[in-house]
Amino acid sequence: MIDPDHTTELHSSSEMNTEERGLVNGTIGINQTTPNSAKMNWGRVDPINFDGREWLTVHGWYQTNGAGLLYGVKDRDINGKSMPVLSILETASRSSYGHYYPTEEAALAMKDTKFADEHNR
Repeated sequence: MIDPDHTTELHSSSEMNTEERGLVNGTIGINQTTPNSAKMNWGRVDPINFDGREWLTVHGWYQTNGAGLLYGVKDRDINGKSMPVLSILETASRSSYGHYYPTEEAALAMKDTKFADEHNR
C-alpha cells in the first residue's frame, strides 16, 4: 500500500508469530521481546463484515492500540453507470474517511457526495 508519505507492506495477521501476537494483544510487554526491524513497514490485514459488507482492516504490524482503517469496495451509481468505489472508514468511529473512484471524471462528479449507507463525519 503506497501513499505519498510511505509504503506499507501488507500481510495477513495469521503470519504473526507467538511473540508478535502477544505484543499486540498485551500479554507480552515491549521489554520482553524485540520487534523485528525488517517488519517495521509491515501492516496487518484482516477481513471483517460490517453493515453487511466485506471490509479489510489495516493496522500497523506492531500496533497495540489506536484506530486502524477499513477498506471496502462497493459498486455505486455514478451518472447512471455502475462503478466500483473504494471506501475507507476509520475503525473507531466507522465514519467515512474518503472515497476513491476509477476515473478522474467520476471523482469530480462525486466529490461532495455522502453515501447514505455509510457513517459520515
